[in-house]
Amino acid sequence: MSSTLLFFALFSICSCQVLLNLRDFNGGNAKNRLNPGPDQTGVYVSAFSDSVDLLSKIFIVFGNNGTQTSIYDLKGLRLTTGEIIHCIIDNSTYLTTSLSNNQMTQLTGMMFISSPRQLVDINFHVMDASYQLDIQFKKIDPVDSTVLFLNTNFNVNPSTTSVISQWTQYEGSSVYLYSGYHTR
Repeated sequence: MSSTLLFFALFSICSCQVLLNLRDFNGGNAKNRLNPGPDQTGVYVSAFSDSVDLLSKIFIVFGNNGTQTSIYDLKGLRLTTGEIIHCIIDNSTYLTTSLSNNQMTQLTGMMFISSPRQLVDINFHVMDASYQLDIQFKKIDPVDSTVLFLNTNFNVNPSTTSVISQWTQYEGSSVYLYSGYHTR
């Protein structure tokens, strides 16, 4: 509950991106607002280890026309490269489910809500690192890019971290890696 309030406070003040655990949303048919700001944003879902049965019962509802899509369907919005395709939402969009709060706490997936600026930035990418990826960002000219890796594969016991190998980049460019949430 307090993480939801913090999310709304941060989002409405600075209209920034936020990373949310699916387990933190309220069940019991509650309407969990996703975008309290005035601009459109993008939603990206990674939920590798969560069951199809649970994810199929959680919906994003587009308030202005009442259409809905399940979190399970959003989980499948990936290119073969592993890049997650966003779903555009506005301030009338909410998440709801008939699952109980107890069932929601079993989820391990994540939802990333982009800023309005990231939504239109062709050099912003969200990758699902729950799968083995071979990523190559090839550009003719050096371009500033932001890549967010989400890994929700908890099926391996003990769970393992993502491995990045054979990384190359343009001379003079910088890479910043953060474990968990970036707080700067």
